[in-house]
Formats: sequence, C-alpha cells, structure tokens
Amino acid sequence: MGPIVPVPADAAVEVRDVEYQRVGEEPLLARVFQPRGVEAHAAVLDVHGGAWINGDRTSQQGTSQAMAAGGVLVVAIDFRQPPDWPYPASIVDVNLGTRWLRLHARELGAAPGARVGAYGGSSGGHVVLLSAMRPRDPRYAALPLPGGEGIDATLDFLVTDAPVTDPQARLEAAIAEGRDDLVERHHLYWPDAESPIDGNPTRILERKEPADLPPLFVSQGDGDTAVPLEGTRKFVGLYEAAGGQVEFLTFPGLGHGFILTEPSRPESIHQVEAIRAFIRRVATVPE
Repeated sequence: MGPIVPVPADAAVEVRDVEYQRVGEEPLLARVFQPRGVEAHAAVLDVHGGAWINGDRTSQQGTSQAMAAGGVLVVAIDFRQPPDWPYPASIVDVNLGTRWLRLHARELGAAPGARVGAYGGSSGGHVVLLSAMRPRDPRYAALPLPGGEGIDATLDFLVTDAPVTDPQARLEAAIAEGRDDLVERHHLYWPDAESPIDGNPTRILERKEPADLPPLFVSQGDGDTAVPLEGTRKFVGLYEAAGGQVEFLTFPGLGHGFILTEPSRPESIHQVEAIRAFIRRVATVPE
C-alpha cells in the first residue's frame, strides 16, 4: 500500500484482510497493515470512529499505513455497531480484538516481546480508552478466544485523536447547541441513561475507580466543535493525577479529525510523526 500521509517510510506496507471473529454467520474482518522485510517493533489495534455508529476498518487507513511504514504492525478491525448492536457490543469486540492481536501478533509479523497498543479517533478514542482502563471487566471480556484462555485485554500504550472522554458531557453540550445529529447518534449507541455515566472514562477517574492507565498519546485541533477541547484537557489532567503518563499535542485552528480529510497537510504529517515517535519511546522491545 502506498502512502496516504506523506511521511518517510522505513518499510513497504503489505495489506490483507483476515477474519478475527464471527457473529452468527457473519464474519468480522481485520485489515492487517504489515511492514515488509522487518519484524514490527510494536503492534497496534486500530479502532475507528464515526459517532459510534459509522465507519469501518478502512476509516483510519492513512494513519495505520503511516504507522506500519514506520515499522509497526497495525490491525484495523470491524466491530458491531448500532442500531442492531448498542453499547457495550463495540467494547466487547475491541476487548476480543485486543486479546486476538496479543495471541497472533508474532505470526502476523511482530517481533518477539513486541508491545501491544491501540489507536482510536473520536468515538473510537472513547472505545479504546474504556477498553484499556477496564481490560478485565467481565462485561467486556464476554467472548471466548480459542487458544487464548489465559490472555486478557491489557494494553501497553494508547494513541488517540480527539477522543470522546465524557460522553454524557458531550450529549449535554450537543443538546445545548441544538446538534440533533449528535444527540441522535448518542441515543442509538447508549441504550439507557445510566450507561454513558458508567462507561465514561472521565467519570471513572472522577469516581477514583480502579483503572489501568497505560502511557497515552492524545492529539486534537483546538477548533474542534464535535469534541470540545476543554473536556479533553480535563481528562488529561485527571489521567495524570491518577498516575498515568500523557503526551498531549494540540493544533491551533484545526477542527475534528483533520487528518482524515486532509492527510497531506503539514499538521497531519506532524501528527503522524509525533505518533510514530511516541510509539518508539514506549514500545522499545527489551533485549
């Protein structure tokens, strides 16, 4: 696969689709971005955004390809979405996908002992944060993984772009602003009033619940109107106060998910280079 975000490539990228689970008779696919000719120094699960109801495994392929060209194995998954599959179905699938990647990373091209992380944008950022913070929650770990009975969904690091860190606050802001589109999508995903309080990364930290806190990279444009930057700043502060390490990168004047629509702009290149540098720092393979 050729570059979408024009960054230097350490390796060519081979792309293929594999099945990672079935829902009844329907296969759920994973798109594997494998750097050729090298053993990947890290493996990353790509979890797309789309207000919890849209998108697929190709949605973030520009960033996935760029990570793979930098020597990272990336696996982008499809997962169940509304209207048929509200919360917590997507978290359940991502928990399984994380365990599946940890089980199969070596055969997919990762080096022995390679660190495993996840990347999510927007609502995908919410999903990877919640899954990472509660990797052993029995509600989320409900699907069995043949051959991986002793593996949980623990992650070594996280990369997020404009993550939805407080879905309840986002709903309240959307109502106040008359954003009926966001309100509708919220209610399609969250089946009741309690779920967006429970499955809420910011509120988990405010309640001081036990949570895993892997090293975290966050990027966002400060002109984002879909996910207010002040909510992201609040979450970052809570995450650090709870003992987590965060690298927080903002882009003046840019809106939500700019890398998806303008992958060639300088800020998109900067974003990808910062992500690759972060992964190199936190995912060094032990000798």
